Amino acid sequence: MKRKQAQKLADKANRDLVVRGPLTTTPVPPPTSNPTDSNPVKGWSLEYYPSSTLSTALRAACFDLVKTNMKALYDATDGWNDKAKRRELAKPTMRYLIVRNQGLENVAAFAMFDFSIEEAEEDDAWVPVLYWCVPPRHS
Repeated sequence: MKRKQAQKLADKANRDLVVRGPLTTTPVPPPTSNPTDSNPVKGWSLEYYPSSTLSTALRAACFDLVKTNMKALYDATDGWNDKAKRRELAKPTMRYLIVRNQGLENVAAFAMFDFSIEEAEEDDAWVPVLYWCVPPRHS
């Protein structure tokens, strides 16, 4: 597929995604609820946000998670770049699934995804792709 065709497909996927968000699920109780436990976790929620609706605080929390969990890996190869990573997280077509602790309201984990294109192994061939990034979470 030519680059222009692949880009049209990726653009269409980004434009036509039906869920406009934000969207929040019903909180799910923690797996080990104990009434005498002092743990403030009341449950978890899964929230969906297009990049354009993500608050500054949520974007900062996502950035902090990525940096905490991935900076060493980046530094071992090409190096970490705060500005480039913030730009990637703010990309208009990026979408987020965020897991929050209902007792603390903090971001426990998140995944971000985006439809894009990538050059295939054949000469001058491009394919639409979906990038799905799930930063690991350290306890």
